[in-house]
Amino acid sequence: MWLVAYFLSRGGQRRVGCRTPSPPPQLQVSSWEEAYALFFPRLHGGRSRSVFHRSMKNARDTFDGHHDSGRVGWRESEAERPPQHLNQDAQGVMDEWQGRPNEELWQAVRQHADFRVHGRGFWFSRSRK
Repeated sequence: MWLVAYFLSRGGQRRVGCRTPSPPPQLQVSSWEEAYALFFPRLHGGRSRSVFHRSMKNARDTFDGHHDSGRVGWRESEAERPPQHLNQDAQGVMDEWQGRPNEELWQAVRQHADFRVHGRGFWFSRSRK
């Protein structure tokens, strides 16, 4: 999950006139909910959709302060302060991937995405457990 969260944070695209960036273009989705849904089938680990959504968002937020993504992410306290320290797993992902090309990162992440859910209303059409 940490690798995908890192990708989501690093790959988010700034939008003109919007406070929140859009999901990485490789995902071909327009919302963060759709982005998380692509990874649910392979990474949920027994969590419900709503719990997975919150977990993935929190993991992405962990990295946001370490990237120039337009999102502040988790900070020690105020937005002007440095980003919150990463846990050991997140720091390991950051150390391994921060200097590598975006395409290489996408190649590592794409195996975790299930594009069969894309465009099918997967996230919202089925009941959340």
